[in-house]
Formats: sequence, structure tokens, C-alpha cells
Amino acid sequence: MRILAGSHVILSLLSIPQQIVSAFTTTPVVPFGSLSVEPNRNEKIAFKRIYNNDTLRWLNTIIYAKKGKKGNENDKSDLIPESKPSSEVKKEIKSEPIPISAEPVSLESVPPLTQPNTPQLMRNSIKTSPAELMPRNRGKIMVSKYMPPQGEAWKEGIFPKDPPKLICIDAFDTIIQLRCEMGWYFRDILHEATDYCARLLPPEHYTEAFNKAYAEVNKECPCFGVRDGITSKEWWMKVTKKTYDYVDITEPGLREELDEWLLEDVFDVLFHDVFMTDEAWEIKSGAVEAMSFLKKWRDDDSEGPIALCVLSNYDERMHAILDELDMLDAFDFVLTSREIGSELPQRAAFQVAMARLGITDPKHCMLVTADFDNGVVGASKANWHPVYLPISGEQDIPTGADPSIIFSMLGDLFGVLHIWDKEPENRLIDTCKPVLENGISAFHEKVWDETDESDSDIISLPEDRTKSWEGPGRL
Repeated sequence: MRILAGSHVILSLLSIPQQIVSAFTTTPVVPFGSLSVEPNRNEKIAFKRIYNNDTLRWLNTIIYAKKGKKGNENDKSDLIPESKPSSEVKKEIKSEPIPISAEPVSLESVPPLTQPNTPQLMRNSIKTSPAELMPRNRGKIMVSKYMPPQGEAWKEGIFPKDPPKLICIDAFDTIIQLRCEMGWYFRDILHEATDYCARLLPPEHYTEAFNKAYAEVNKECPCFGVRDGITSKEWWMKVTKKTYDYVDITEPGLREELDEWLLEDVFDVLFHDVFMTDEAWEIKSGAVEAMSFLKKWRDDDSEGPIALCVLSNYDERMHAILDELDMLDAFDFVLTSREIGSELPQRAAFQVAMARLGITDPKHCMLVTADFDNGVVGASKANWHPVYLPISGEQDIPTGADPSIIFSMLGDLFGVLHIWDKEPENRLIDTCKPVLENGISAFHEKVWDETDESDSDIISLPEDRTKSWEGPGRL
């Protein structure tokens, strides 16, 4: 039997389990390095690390070897290297050596390890590290509990091979996104209101406060207040007030001014000048080009989708945001939870979208979203085809996701085109100078015409609005 030269990890055994002993005594071992040893030279203990082909893991064990009577002491090519025990275990071990043979070793034949002045070790003294317990894939795909068709529904034939009749897109983090985290805007506008003189906490405190306030108000008044008879502006006023209440504002007098009069001015700027304009929102990279090909596919191909729409949990300002970013005319209609009275993941929200086109079979509808909990889960339960686009770009299923949820997971909007071989041959790459993938210079351009009009009411934008960097005049 060939023994490996492994790490000098010192382990002790009270007893050796039958399975482990049988594994490394009856199975050929792949040598690690070039050392081949017959354990019959030194009457010492060698600590070895053995790789077993059956269990596909490394085994830490103790090998005993006994010096033979006719051994050549000058030949040291196959001596078992001595381990380097710590200062606490440098005493010579007096236990009898265990001979190693090709036959399985019986547990009764293994004497217990004893050492003078050393307490007996516990029976479960050998512990396997997490790395040793990991399965070795040897170039194969690792097995996980999330297996197809989860994440690859478009490959499994679960949904019709024909293009969907309706493609709905959850706008947030698929075609538009915030320029920075939410807390930046709440902190920046408050800072602007104090003429940039107040000492305020970092933006992450405002982001945490906003998330808490949003969750509480949404639970109290769902769908941005449409069911409770309040306007979306009044709904967001509650969120804004709670956000600033949850933040520790230590600037002398600022808390009192917020409670008395300043909050209304700050909120008005946030509601109209920031979150309705490109001051807060921007088009996600590649969205213009992808929407151009999606719209061309809808218009030029008789077998393509019938309509493209936006389906998002937001209020009526979504129309103004898309119009400000020059993306509104790419869609046939826009549905928000405030306008339809239902929010994702409720089935009613999907039924309203189907009713707009008179579609009865939900399998002919697709939702493209970056929100797994609301978008993917809701669409799957409504029997739609959910397409999940992770925000980070890394195709990873959220921890704790229900394995029964069936969906497709793609990298971006171009992945939707790829399902039906409609993606462009060369995509734009954002650099200092936009170029195609083949190196030819190009530029972003909206290729659909601008004659389409939406049948939804659009909130008019304030005239002569200013940006935050233009000073505190708007407050």
C-alpha cells in the first residue's frame, strides 16, 4: 500500500471506525508527490493525509510503522518523514504500533492510545473540515437543490415555444435605476435646506430609515394609499416623515424646524424635483438598445409579441419618469399598483394586464423583473413565464427561495431576445467612445418613432425646475 506525504497535522484516535479503516486499507491510493513508502522502517508515528477514491475526500489518520530486522538503515529514500508535534506532545508515545496490512482491520485489534500524564481524548476527537466534506465535481456541474427547470424554464419546454403575446417589464432595475442609494437624496435635500451647514449622518443611515418607513407605511396603506382614500403624495409624505423621524438628527434646532415647517418644503422637492426627474433616475446600461430590438420585433414580426408594457409597484409618477427619460413611447401601456389597485405579487395585478389585451391563457404572458420576491414569485403563481434578471448581474437564486417556483434566469434584456434568436449580432459596449463588439464605432440611438401616444394621464413636470447642485433656491 502506498502512503501519501501530506500535511503535518497532529491528530489522535481513541478508536478507528470500521468504514474509514476499510476504505484506506483496501482501496488503492493516488500518491501525492513522488514519495512511496512501505511502513516497516521506523518505530515512530507518522501523520498522513490519504485521499480515498470511494469517498472522494481526504482522510486524516495516524499511521504506525515498525522497523524491520533486515532493513537497510542507510537507505532513507522511503522513510516515513517525522511529524513536527507541538511542544505539548513531544514526549515519546509508549503505545504498541499497529501493523498495516491489505486486510481490513478489526476494531477489536486496535489498542487504545494511551500516553503517560496525558488525558484520554474524546471518541469524537477527529473532525472533518467543511472543505473536506465538499463534493469533488471533477469538472462536472455541482449538484444543488435548485435544479432545472428552476432558472432554465425557457429550455425545458414548460412554456409555449411561440413568442409570448404580452411582455411586461417591471421597470425598476431592468430599464431604469436610481443613480445612487435612496439615503443620498433624503440626506442631500435636507443638507441643501440648511444651506449645506448642518452636520448630518452618512447616507446609509437614511437608507436604512427609509426602508423601515416604507415597509411600515406600505403595510398600513397598501398600493400607495388608493384603498385608503389618500393621494400618493399624502402616502409619500408619511414615508418621508417617518424616514426623518428614524434618523438621529443631532444638529441643534434642526429637528424642531423639521417638525414645524421645514419638512413640507423638503418633501415637495423630493416628490417633484427629484423622484420625478432624471436627478434621481437613469436608464440602465443597454436598456435603450434592448428596447429598440424588442419594439422592432413587435412591429415587424407578425409572430412576435402583441404588446410591450410596464407593470410595476409604484404610483402614477411612473409615466412622468419614463417620459422624462424618453422611454415612455417604447411601451403600449403602463400599469402601476396605484392605478390598478393591486400590487405584485397579487394575482389580480397580472389579470388586469391580461384583460387589457383580452388574453385568457397566462402561459402566453411573460414578466421580466429584478424583484424575485414580488415579481418572480407572483408571476409563477399566476402561471406566467417569469424571467429573473438579478440586479448584480450574477445569476444567483436568492437564499431561501421556494424550489417549486418555476422561472427563467437571464443576464439582461438581451437574454429575452436570445430565447427566440432575436438578439443583435453585435451589441454596444459602453466605453469612453461607444463601439460595437466588433470594434466599429457606434452610438446609442432610439430607433422607434415618436408618434406613439400613451392613453394614460401623465403628471406634468414643474416648469423651470432646478437641480440640487444649483443651490438652495428651490427651497
